[in-house]
Amino acid sequence: MTINPSTIKSNIKWMLACILMPACAAIANAQAVNGTVTGRVLNVALNEYMRNAEVYLAGTDRMVLTEEGGFFVIAGVPAGAAKIEVRYMGLATQTKTVEVIAGERVNVDFDMTDITTAGDNVLILERFTVSGEREGNAKALQSQKNSMNFTNVLATDTFGDIAEGNVGEFLKYLPGLAMEYVESETRYLSIGGMDAKYASVTMDGAGLASAGSSNFGSDSRSFSFEQVSINSIETIEVNKTNSADMDGDAPAGNVNLKIKSAFDRKGRFVSYQLYVTANSYWPGYSRSVGPRDEYQRKAQPGFMLEYSEPFLGNRIGISANYSRGGSFKSQNRLTNTYSDLPGDNLDGDSPAIPTNPYVSRITYKDGPVLTNRESWGLKADYKISPFSKVSLGYTFSTLAADTHNRNLEFRTSGQSASNSSVTHVTSSSSGYVNATGQSFTKSGDVNSVIANFESKFGRFVLDAMGAYSHSTNKYECMTDDAPYVRHIVFRAPSIAWVGDRPDSRSTEWTITQTNVNAAGTNKMTDFSAWTNNNTAGWIQSQEKHSSQDKMEGNANLRWTAPTSRTLWFKTGAKVKHTKWNVWDATTSTGASITDTWKFADADAAAANRLSSAYLSPFHFDADKGGNLYDLNMPYASRTAMYRRFTSNPEEFEVVTTGNALRRELGAKKDLMETIYAGYIMGFFRPHPRIDIQAGLRYESTAQETNMVMPLTKINLRTMGWSDASSENPDYVRAEYRNGERTNKTNDYAFWLPSISMKYKLSPNLQTLVGYNETYGRVDVDKIAGTWRVNNDEMWVRLPNPYLKADHFKAFVGRVEYYFEPAGTFSVGYTHRHWTGISYDETTIEPGSRADIQLKEIYGEDTIDELREDYDIRSYTDDEASARNIQTIEVEYRQQLPFFKPVSISANYTYVIPSWHKTFKTAPKTAGFGVTYNHRGFKVNVKGTWADRMFTDSGNDYYRYARLMFDFDVSYRFSRYFTLFSSVRNLTNEPQAWYKYSPEYLYMHDQYGANITIGIKGNF
Repeated sequence: MTINPSTIKSNIKWMLACILMPACAAIANAQAVNGTVTGRVLNVALNEYMRNAEVYLAGTDRMVLTEEGGFFVIAGVPAGAAKIEVRYMGLATQTKTVEVIAGERVNVDFDMTDITTAGDNVLILERFTVSGEREGNAKALQSQKNSMNFTNVLATDTFGDIAEGNVGEFLKYLPGLAMEYVESETRYLSIGGMDAKYASVTMDGAGLASAGSSNFGSDSRSFSFEQVSINSIETIEVNKTNSADMDGDAPAGNVNLKIKSAFDRKGRFVSYQLYVTANSYWPGYSRSVGPRDEYQRKAQPGFMLEYSEPFLGNRIGISANYSRGGSFKSQNRLTNTYSDLPGDNLDGDSPAIPTNPYVSRITYKDGPVLTNRESWGLKADYKISPFSKVSLGYTFSTLAADTHNRNLEFRTSGQSASNSSVTHVTSSSSGYVNATGQSFTKSGDVNSVIANFESKFGRFVLDAMGAYSHSTNKYECMTDDAPYVRHIVFRAPSIAWVGDRPDSRSTEWTITQTNVNAAGTNKMTDFSAWTNNNTAGWIQSQEKHSSQDKMEGNANLRWTAPTSRTLWFKTGAKVKHTKWNVWDATTSTGASITDTWKFADADAAAANRLSSAYLSPFHFDADKGGNLYDLNMPYASRTAMYRRFTSNPEEFEVVTTGNALRRELGAKKDLMETIYAGYIMGFFRPHPRIDIQAGLRYESTAQETNMVMPLTKINLRTMGWSDASSENPDYVRAEYRNGERTNKTNDYAFWLPSISMKYKLSPNLQTLVGYNETYGRVDVDKIAGTWRVNNDEMWVRLPNPYLKADHFKAFVGRVEYYFEPAGTFSVGYTHRHWTGISYDETTIEPGSRADIQLKEIYGEDTIDELREDYDIRSYTDDEASARNIQTIEVEYRQQLPFFKPVSISANYTYVIPSWHKTFKTAPKTAGFGVTYNHRGFKVNVKGTWADRMFTDSGNDYYRYARLMFDFDVSYRFSRYFTLFSSVRNLTNEPQAWYKYSPEYLYMHDQYGANITIGIKGNF
């Protein structure tokens, strides 16, 4: 990477100064002769050491929080008798008096018991259980209560058993958070109505790599949760504002996953879980046709093992876990294509009503998916001394999903509004049924290594972290791991048919063929009548893959002042490097490159028909009602075709001979970013009720892009090539400049101030106000990737690597009350303002700032030559626009004091953008839950609701409001054995979309309810 050396030196000098200045000031300060109090805090009932317990030095406003393993250190305690008090939600406050000796350390441990427990009447039965809902809530809320950011914390044992372990299934219950579904999978996270690309995901503070998109599209900066397992995670922290010691490029917020540690428990802990998952569309254990056109069992087994134990007097702790499991999911879809709808985008408030709309196509999809997940984690902790420790954590998770999207398109011909409507479709005899859809295996993994060091000496705390995370993702077919072709092109031609449904929002189409002859040769259910009308070829294959690497290291130093009021300063420096490698083969027009084959036999009958040997045993049924199942529509087996292709390759010939070379020359795309950061911040408690934290962060980014620049057809004609030569290898080499790429660097920097203040009206009632600045990076495809050439419409789209990041300012306020033993009620408000909006595509005018940038990047002669024949499109910050978005959050959760077996929770979020409507985020969302837990029996019903939302800016598509329920029930026979069951999407609530008006159902998806039954226990 080409980076200005003077810039690096300046950054390093500045960061070193940030670390050394407070240290020098502290050394010059005279130190009083005091002692130190250390100890650990244990929850007796759970046999767990507790983080975030509040440890007070009575008679002062000094307070520290316990760390991992329940450890605490209070330095600078005056010699003599000292009273130490420990507070924790749901547990009885304890006070102990110790004798402090100057220059020495005194240890005092606390065994905390339930706030409702009197004397020695400890609940022995609960001693051996894993944290339940109330204990999990207490851990989460205790951490949330002491945060100086707008934070929500979730313990992973709070919301029941989620066997697949997708983190998104937990996050969807929190206020202000909305999960973006990709069919049945929770994949991307929106915080506060912001696009998923504006949120960061870390593990123990280190960034996690994510290569889930396998392209350079707009979601390349969005974290994909499907590849990350919950099994190694103890708690999830969602920070909706940033402090100076956090990365500055997550304007929506940060999700931090905290790894489990052996120091969190006292003694050995072993747990297990065995389960079976099924889908409500395939509830039994019998075999049926699966994604690969073969008979498979749909009920899939899985298991999880966990072990942790401290050794050598709690100086070494080892924690390990392993899980593996699979699931079948049904992905059924109906799509109605409308004609005679308005062509302009509507504002959503007063949509125009089409004068005479009608349905022109009906498409069914039956897409079963088999998903297999595997994960394991290991964390080792070593306490060098009571004041120093090191830890090393490793997590690995992998996902493989076989997807077989089988589509049937009932297409019309010779149709008009006079013979069709939104409930009735009529096709002439030139209509047909088309078989489409894709088969592929999506596989990927995430490996992360995190090393931490921390040491306390005097009034100083020094910590350092180094981390590496690597993620891969691959889409493949026609391989040993994906033994099927991507697509078979075939159809039933010359079909006259009619379709009827009860109303415009119904999915129950009744379809009837109207031109069946005596021989039945045109019958759409006769597989021998299906043919290949696509001269391009019979079968298609496509592959793309990507990887992302994150490497980072940081060091932080904190100094506590020797004052009667709590005062500390913290400074640190960080270097983070991220690299994208994408292999996504596209043509110069941006279309995906697919390999296509046809039968080599010149006999038309052999080339355009498939024998019954290729008939799939699959019975097409999209579970939408109507008569589709009764039609018994045939479908070709993509697995059988692949076997034919591999066993008899001489029977096929490739159609597009230049694709292999196009992939070699143009598929690889790269982007690298290196971030240098330094900060200084401080905390001051001028009054026992007031906490103030402020800081300033500096972040400098260096980028290097690697771009492919294909030539236009006019360029190639000038070089003597005709359009008919497009498959000639020399033509392809000329088109892609023989693999030549352009490399460009760019850098930008931000100063990011932040401040927050907390005022405690009472021990359990507090307010938080704050302000912070952040920035959001530009979409990867706008600064790197491939030139897009449209020779038909005569335009060329160029990436602009000189674009700067968007600048954000956030104002927050929150009022929260904490109930004993574990509950809260809070109202929060966030206002974000930013400029840039990641910049829209526009036609670049000569002489504009963007024109000057593009000429500097690609050369003045290149741009001027292109402009002679083509419009030049790119992205510009010439007139960066500004936006505001406001978020209101209300949350309540509590164990009922008058009926303690019952806990309830509810939250509501309202997003108010300055533009007309949010994109891919519902403006109103809610979550709720009720739990009954008594004498080993536990039942939990919870749900989420999302208002209608805008999903496609180009076509004015909206998703209907959606209400989903989840259900968990378990009975604990002993600590060794608990029987449990969980159901996700209990009522099989669909995802459904409409276009312009709710009366016009556009697309309707159903996935079934996912059911898990199993046993678990711990020792």
